[in-house]
Amino acid sequence: MEIVGLLIVLVAFDMAAWRWGVDSSDGFESREWERRHHWSRAGGE
Repeated sequence: MEIVGLLIVLVAFDMAAWRWGVDSSDGFESREWERRHHWSRAGGE
């Protein structure tokens, strides 16, 4: 039973990384990096 729970957690982490992970092939001048930069500044950081 523990193995099934661990498998579910690993699949959940894999799906989260696939959805919200960063594509490192993008350069720093890409539109995605600009969007993230502006979004983090708008959050007060």
